Amino acid sequence: MTEFSEYLKMGFYHILDYGSIDHILFIAALTIGYGRRQMNKLILILTAFTVGHALTLALTLTDLIFLKEKYIEFLIPLTIVITGIYHLTNLNKRKESNVWIYVLTIFFGCIHGMGYASSFKSMFGSSSNIWAPLLEFNLGVELGQLLVAFIVFRAGRLIKRVINISEKQYNALLSGVVISLGIVLLIENKFW
Repeated sequence: MTEFSEYLKMGFYHILDYGSIDHILFIAALTIGYGRRQMNKLILILTAFTVGHALTLALTLTDLIFLKEKYIEFLIPLTIVITGIYHLTNLNKRKESNVWIYVLTIFFGCIHGMGYASSFKSMFGSSSNIWAPLLEFNLGVELGQLLVAFIVFRAGRLIKRVINISEKQYNALLSGVVISLGIVLLIENKFW
């Protein structure tokens, strides 16, 4: 297997790994309220997350930023809770293109990227050849996120049919689940 496919695979499984439940929850939170007709917007939002994730991996690998892991591990579930609350409080609003959604998603991607940076950095040591693997890894992250979003979207359609609830009710339900699980992760990762 080539190095390219190794880093791509590593990024893909980074998202799908059960140890990355925070990524899966965050992606589930991002899908709330987006229907079939808004898939392009959702894909752009997922890409914004990947951009933020890649940015902090690069900045951390080059020693330009550093934040203690205990703070990052608390901030990650906070992003999940905030995203769930945002969607819960905006159930009656159409999902319009809003530049702040993309900016906030990039920022949240930065936080999530810092959570993996130390592990990623340990693979390279003092190597200066990080750019190609970084790109390959984040391409895998993007593909993994698209798969998770697709699964959440399809599961949501099935759930709505089986328990006979409206789109709005489903979005409230998914928001509540995401917020609740995010709070559990917050409590598990408190730094005080």
